[in-house]
Amino acid sequence: MIRKMVHEQLVLNSVLCFLVNKFGKVDVKSLKTALFHFCDADTLSSAKLQLMEHVDGLKLTSKRPHVPHRRDGEGRLQNEVDDLLLLFAYLDEQKVLDKLPQFVAASPDSRPSLRLYEGDLSGF
Repeated sequence: MIRKMVHEQLVLNSVLCFLVNKFGKVDVKSLKTALFHFCDADTLSSAKLQLMEHVDGLKLTSKRPHVPHRRDGEGRLQNEVDDLLLLFAYLDEQKVLDKLPQFVAASPDSRPSLRLYEGDLSGF
């Protein structure tokens, strides 16, 4: 799908840029692995809060899943990854992924890479 850039809001967030462009095209396990190994918990938490703000702004008739604003303790990183993917699954089910703003990355290096998980090394 080609997005019109004339009236579209651009939002700087590398994590959300990555997820918008890969969700539904790459298996969830690979997405989780890439986020888990590339991002820290604070970065994921910030992305999650920004995404929840945009989801709530869509004013959907269906209530979004409950996702805690703050995660603490052991397993925080995994919980933040799971929260983000839960929100993306909800948006996909509601068929409103295209209603999100255009998320962009400051540079290609600020986004996770799936090459290790998609390529010939995936068997290892």
